[in-house]
Amino acid sequence: MLIMAAFATALHAAPGLRGMAWGAIVSLLCSILPFAFVYRGVRRGRYVNRTVPCRKQRLLPMCIGLGGMAAAFALLVAIPSAPRELLALVLILLVGLVATLGITLRWMISVNTVIAGGTCTVLYFVYGPALLLVTPLVAVTAWSRLALEHHTRSQLIAGATLGTFVAVAVFTLLH
Repeated sequence: MLIMAAFATALHAAPGLRGMAWGAIVSLLCSILPFAFVYRGVRRGRYVNRTVPCRKQRLLPMCIGLGGMAAAFALLVAIPSAPRELLALVLILLVGLVATLGITLRWMISVNTVIAGGTCTVLYFVYGPALLLVTPLVAVTAWSRLALEHHTRSQLIAGATLGTFVAVAVFTLLH
């Protein structure tokens, strides 16, 4: 979902190749980099699987994610022609991951529903009410995590609520 949101936001702000390039940069730093780190950890036996079910093992991958997001944010700030909506998306990712990391120190929260809730909210702010049609993706994401027995209902609800709240708060402050 995050890669889709990065490209959708970038293309809305900068149609064509420029938007594709911005979407690719943000996707690489904010999603592909941390996923590759986890994937490599799974292949080396550091993590049981790509969902990193052990709460204490999530801290390092989250810090890698924060590093990639901070790099994306710094790049977007440094280049004046960078799309403002994409800057907002990356700021939402940063704030959301910092909050998620803080919660993870004490309790297991669903990162998947944090991302789903935040992504759907960002798409609503970027494209308008028509994109409320994507909100069932939050429920589908939560259902899949529940069906796989990776999270409890409260962890899923907390994640979706956090992602949505952070997105609303950041977009409201920036506009």
